[in-house]
Amino acid sequence: MINTKIAVDSDPYSLAHDSSNTFKVGGRPLSYTHVTKKGTKQLQAIEMMQFQNKIQSIFRADLLGRQLSIPLNLNMVEIQIEIVSSRTVDDLPLLMIMKSILDGLNYNILRDDSVVYRCSINYTYKKRLARQSTRKPSDWLSVKIIDLNSSHVVASLNDINIHLVPKKEPLVLDFDKDYAIFALYEDEYLASIYNGLSTMNFTVPIQSCYEVTMKFSGALKSVDIDNLALVYYRLIEDSQYMNLNRVTSISLEKTYSSKVNLTEISIF
Repeated sequence: MINTKIAVDSDPYSLAHDSSNTFKVGGRPLSYTHVTKKGTKQLQAIEMMQFQNKIQSIFRADLLGRQLSIPLNLNMVEIQIEIVSSRTVDDLPLLMIMKSILDGLNYNILRDDSVVYRCSINYTYKKRLARQSTRKPSDWLSVKIIDLNSSHVVASLNDINIHLVPKKEPLVLDFDKDYAIFALYEDEYLASIYNGLSTMNFTVPIQSCYEVTMKFSGALKSVDIDNLALVYYRLIEDSQYMNLNRVTSISLEKTYSSKVNLTEISIF
């Protein structure tokens, strides 16, 4: 591992990488900061809300049929998401699809999505056959909810033919009144990592597809794993030198620690 030190607003962070696939950022992992004030009047995207309501309804029917409590009384959960689609990953931003599904489960199927300690999403392309009706969705979705304490699959939906809708930012109804000033700290922090990796000649080999793994460690019990990923995924989306043009698999994991603060990102 090649190591260096970076600092943002006098906060020190260590940075290390193996030159091609994995880099580690020492220090407290950052979570996505909402740009609007609490209690802001917002209008959510209708298509996204309909998609999330369908996910809730299918899981609720499954849980009621097995006489399980709703929401599930679990404190450590893994979510596994599988997508098969004739749409390309350009049409299906995987992290936003993951977030849309987690938001649909939040408070309705899970008591809080901060109980998700592991989450993965995998995409497989399947060409639409000529005889298939164009009125039917192009996407098939499977989701498993696993209790990490017992390793048992608590609830699942399998090969549901449904139109997938990624998470979309809500429309702020009174923009001038309710839009909060976005803290520049996150941008400066990511820029310092960009510069550090570039200076240290970190370059991911060009491939036709990539698998991304993100691991977060720290006092993260109440932090949503998808909001952590939203910050650090920008390092992949916006980075030209990484040459990441197609991500077909994303895996997230958070670990609670009162001593170790670390973000590790691997790209293969």
